Amino acid sequence: MRMPTGIGVALGAAGAVIAALLAAGITAPPEHTARLAVLAAEVAATGWVTRDLGAAYATTGIAWLLLNGFLINELGMLSWHGPSDALRLAVLAGAAAAGWLAAHAPRHVHHRRELARMRAWLAADRPVPLLSLKTKEETPRG
Repeated sequence: MRMPTGIGVALGAAGAVIAALLAAGITAPPEHTARLAVLAAEVAATGWVTRDLGAAYATTGIAWLLLNGFLINELGMLSWHGPSDALRLAVLAGAAAAGWLAAHAPRHVHHRRELARMRAWLAADRPVPLLSLKTKEETPRG
């Protein structure tokens, strides 16, 4: 069963706040890259856990606001820093997409194996065992 997007966004937002608090506690104020890495890991984890790209991108926006307002500018003041903020936003969005893709990779691999087994079964004159992962080229012709 798929997690509703709203619950995924709520989990991602809570995780982003916890990650921002953790990043603020373990790093010094000028270490923006380390703080970005902590939030990027949280955004990727949200994409992986929820398997919902919309929830992961919503968490990306929340994480960027926390990063900009509290971890870079401090005191909750938001401002645009030009290309550096665009790069930070791109890193967070890339982490969200990477987490979402990582969640779907095993399913895709399983689908490809099943497809290869089905093609071998259709090409063969005899039944193919269920655990056979041979491709069409490896199937013996007789």
